[in-house]
Amino acid sequence: MTARWIMASGGQGVILNFSGLSINPDLLALARAQGWLGYGKITINVLSGGDVGALVIPNDFPDESVIIINNGRIGGYGGSRNSRGGTGIYTRRKITVTNNGTIFGGGGGGGDGGDVQICAYSACSNGSGGSGGAGGGYVYNGTAYEYRASGGSGSQGTTGSISGVNSATGGRGGNGGAVGAAGVSGDTGTASGTAEPSGPSNPSYSTPSSGGPAGYYVDGNSYVTWLVTGTRLGDVI
Repeated sequence: MTARWIMASGGQGVILNFSGLSINPDLLALARAQGWLGYGKITINVLSGGDVGALVIPNDFPDESVIIINNGRIGGYGGSRNSRGGTGIYTRRKITVTNNGTIFGGGGGGGDGGDVQICAYSACSNGSGGSGGAGGGYVYNGTAYEYRASGGSGSQGTTGSISGVNSATGGRGGNGGAVGAAGVSGDTGTASGTAEPSGPSNPSYSTPSSGGPAGYYVDGNSYVTWLVTGTRLGDVI
């Protein structure tokens, strides 16, 4: 990310140019470092090929001082299992947006698979549901954040069994949603073999989790003036 400042009409303004990948940039610190003194325009310019994740407009910026020109991507974190995806832009200040690229909410996390138990002769087989996959968006890979358009796969459930009597396998976790999409619900577990005593609660199944909803591409849309809407994916509030 690079930033520079210019003199804008009506006061000192700055332009913050973003290239490459920048996650949750501290816009106030960047603007002050470039000479912003609390007045004048702040132009956030996402260049073609640039990625900005979890963009938060500081309350220190006056209303109508922020101009966003997006020629790349602005988006949210990928949702963790069972959770809503992250927010692309958060603002409680009046801003102007020209979106020539894509602004998205992170994909919702996949739902966990359901647990299952089957019992016979005072012993039980238990299967635990697998975990839901992460949603698409900006995802930490163990070393750094990266952009992933698609959600991750849910994991397989575990299997428990009493040899020759019964078996229980937890449901598979649901896949995470692609950017701007909800995650997939987990699967119900399965059981087979002998169930003693028999009855409606043997085998017993827990309800798998629903996938998390898509994140908000903007949280604070009533504060936004859209000059160009471009591609917007996910929910809005």
